[in-house]
Amino acid sequence: MNNKKKALFITDEDLSLNTGGVIYVRQVIHALSDCFYNVKVFSVNSEYQEYSIKRTLVRDITSRLIFHPSVSVFSVFKVLRCLSDVNEVYFHSGKHWFLLLLINLFYKNIKVTCISDNIEFDLFSINERSSFARRAVNLVEKGIRFVSESLSYRLSDKVTFITNDDFGRACEIYRLNRERNILPISVPLRNNLFSKKTFETGLFTGSFAFKPNYEALSILLKQYLNLKKFGVKVIVSGYKLSDVVSKNQMKEYADVFIFVCSPDKEKMNEIFQDSDFFISPVISGSGMKTKVAESLSYGLPVLGTTHSFIGYSKALETNSRWLRFLGDGCENLVEEIVYFRNNNYTFKDFKELREIQENEYSFNSIKDNLVGGL
Repeated sequence: MNNKKKALFITDEDLSLNTGGVIYVRQVIHALSDCFYNVKVFSVNSEYQEYSIKRTLVRDITSRLIFHPSVSVFSVFKVLRCLSDVNEVYFHSGKHWFLLLLINLFYKNIKVTCISDNIEFDLFSINERSSFARRAVNLVEKGIRFVSESLSYRLSDKVTFITNDDFGRACEIYRLNRERNILPISVPLRNNLFSKKTFETGLFTGSFAFKPNYEALSILLKQYLNLKKFGVKVIVSGYKLSDVVSKNQMKEYADVFIFVCSPDKEKMNEIFQDSDFFISPVISGSGMKTKVAESLSYGLPVLGTTHSFIGYSKALETNSRWLRFLGDGCENLVEEIVYFRNNNYTFKDFKELREIQENEYSFNSIKDNLVGGL
């Protein structure tokens, strides 16, 4: 720990949620807390009123009118009051350019790091088959994210990216002339979770406010008949899943798919332990898939698309038995499940997996890159 040094962390995430992005943020804060004497955390709906960022529809709309896609701009005076005794400030994502500008102008002694866990510009695809209104909204959002990320990256002393792919993409879009700083997913190590797997129960989980996960679920549902034939159950869980279930006819899938909407941390832990393997049919979006690392930490093999395994090259190189590739349409899903059923996993295999996770994806492995060089 850097004795008496203090840091400020700002995010527009609600840290009470269990989404992949929030898990990533919590682990970054955990790592910072081990490096600094004190870390003040500004977040949406913080339990501490003085550090709480309030999100409303009016604020969301107003912030976009000034090309600032985070409501943190409405907490500017709260943030400024905290800067007098802070040595370093960490911003989660490239959404906070106005606060960065103020620090650059009036607090030149404070070092600032922007922590990017995806390229916001790439989250809004312009699909010609969608309605004119939807295409217009996405085009406006892309413009807002371009301005905000471009300014945020340039106003920061240091920028970290979650994968090499994101770093390369940011350089391509924003013409960055930056040192390569990669800060991958980190998850807590878990003990004594290995048990004999029957490979009868799969799991897919994520935030369904995030379009790529909604898209991935649609792909997975198309494998319903194949999964039913082989007697496989799939648990689907996540934030805002209830919205997806209510808008679609899901009863016809009930004998294969079990839907668990917005589980709390205890329930999510129970679901992971009751599952035999994880399925990640994600084919779009950016960043690194947190749930893959989380599944590995529970000793679950992962069936995933090429897109799902971005950032996991070390794990793939070391022991590919735990990470198996699916086609973008999950055409070989049943074939890979049969592979798992025919290959006995031992405690030795699990120990190798834990070594990969500890070396590459635990929070101890990211601390040096998080605070080093400032």
